[in-house]
Amino acid sequence: MTARFSRAHLVVALAGVVGALLTLSAVRAEQHSVTVLGARHDLVAGARITAADLDTVAVHAGAGVLATIVTAHDQRLAVGRVVVHDLRAGDLIRGSDLRDAAGTEGRRSMSFAVDAAAALDGHLSAGDRIDVVAVAHDGTNAGYVLVDAPVLAVSDAVGTGPLRDPHARVTLTVALDDADALRLAAAQAAADVSVVRSTGARRLGAVPRYLAPTKGGVGA
Repeated sequence: MTARFSRAHLVVALAGVVGALLTLSAVRAEQHSVTVLGARHDLVAGARITAADLDTVAVHAGAGVLATIVTAHDQRLAVGRVVVHDLRAGDLIRGSDLRDAAGTEGRRSMSFAVDAAAALDGHLSAGDRIDVVAVAHDGTNAGYVLVDAPVLAVSDAVGTGPLRDPHARVTLTVALDDADALRLAAAQAAADVSVVRSTGARRLGAVPRYLAPTKGGVGA
């Protein structure tokens, strides 16, 4: 009797092992090992990717997951593009982490914080185009700081929903030239700044520009 039970138990155990092996084989058949790109060091939103920023990592995952990650074979498609949010060293780089550079080599990137209520409640994203307008605190100077500037990255507004902080701020990273960088810095210091989404809108022509104040009053 004991021998019969032992043989029965052995048959059941072997069947379990065979089933586990078949399942593991099926899972592995659905996965692929591919060399993909990872961040060699921390990268901040708005940074332009260079080959020195990238490492290669071999990963084993399903085809659906691998389709979202930039492969080493496609490194040439990543170099020169812009990071849309902060990445940590070792993070795998997904296609959604990158976007095309905003403009020519002469463009710069700059971040600035603004009240979420003055920036569409923070409902902006990388790839949007914005105008930035400013009105001096004393009301004597008003104009456009930026026109049709590309948004490279957006931080989450502090607090959301019905209990959100009414003084929440959102940080935008934009591409701009050197003159507009100075204009934006001056507006942040001396004026109330508001953001207008211009994505898909007709580009503005001649507009009154915000004039950075000087010691003697409003400057050029």
